[in-house]
Amino acid sequence: MPILEVPSRRVEKNKATPSVSNYTGLGGEVIHIPLGNGLPDAHQIIANLNDLGEKFARMPVVREFTVRVLGDSIGNNNLELQVTRVFQFVKDHVNYVRDPVWTEYVISPIRLITIINNGMIPAGDCDDHVLLLNSMLGSIGFPTRSVGVKLMTGDRYDHVISQVKVRGTWKDLDPCAKERSQPDYLEKLI
Repeated sequence: MPILEVPSRRVEKNKATPSVSNYTGLGGEVIHIPLGNGLPDAHQIIANLNDLGEKFARMPVVREFTVRVLGDSIGNNNLELQVTRVFQFVKDHVNYVRDPVWTEYVISPIRLITIINNGMIPAGDCDDHVLLLNSMLGSIGFPTRSVGVKLMTGDRYDHVISQVKVRGTWKDLDPCAKERSQPDYLEKLI
């Protein structure tokens, strides 16, 4: 599986919007996000995830897949049901497996969709779940963003969740909270 190196980004402290880069050829790759540049890793990861989510949401294959997941029983413009259906799909169809130590890989939603379409269940960590969820929801018109959260006590963000805007309100979605309810997050990095 090819690995696409994502160029390092300069991200202003506490700002999650990266400069736009050209992500040509983002088909089935695994994307490596380099860490460093004197910034907290969480800021870089969130910035890159938001940038990637916007790009994948515009890809026709993601929209077609999402519409197929929704099916025809969701009603006309039932926004809450659309979000719930896509959220539950990602929770049910991607297994959680951590990245290697000191490495940040992100599996492209196209690769995850291909694996699912081949009848298998892909594996990925929290950023893979969130990128797929945000790409799918974005492809059907929902504003989304990746959010770093603190689950454990300490000074580092140790998890990523999604937020989706429905009828003017941001809602937390944790696609990795599979067998229990969504936890209370100690702190959020938006």
